[in-house]
Amino acid sequence: DAILIRLYQFGDANQMTLQGYSEGSVIGNVPSWLKALSFPNDTQALLLYHIEKDLRYSKAQNPVWLLFNESIRSSFYGNTGLKNRQNPGGDYFPWAADPNDTSLLEAAFIKAHNVNKGATLLINDADSELSGADRADYQLTLANNLKSKAPIDGVGLELHDIINPDGTVQY
Repeated sequence: DAILIRLYQFGDANQMTLQGYSEGSVIGNVPSWLKALSFPNDTQALLLYHIEKDLRYSKAQNPVWLLFNESIRSSFYGNTGLKNRQNPGGDYFPWAADPNDTSLLEAAFIKAHNVNKGATLLINDADSELSGADRADYQLTLANNLKSKAPIDGVGLELHDIINPDGTVQY
């Protein structure tokens, strides 16, 4: 946490807006100890503990927080629904029991809002523009459903586009 505190202090001293990722942004190789936690009780306790711990550092700064990143299933799983505990590899997501389970996401947004009422809270995903309407529509539907139950402020659109020197675009 010492490094995080130094980063927050630097941003605060230089009037910079902070953008942070929370524990909900675990992607890729999820550690076996996290997979082994009982679901939902111990898993939720860990998630909410880290959200409270991380967001308290930026309490007075009105930061932007991406509470969850790349949580929508890949094209291999049909681009709809959440990554979840049933999926292998990179589509494993410890915070959802199945593709339609948003209960821990809702709890996380409520906790984050209660800890830092001035924070802008987002759910972020990558490549929605490349994966067709299904993925983008699902991201908007997810945000709308969360909005009816929890204080979410919007969606982040993470683009992995590169403009080459010759002007062509690489995705």
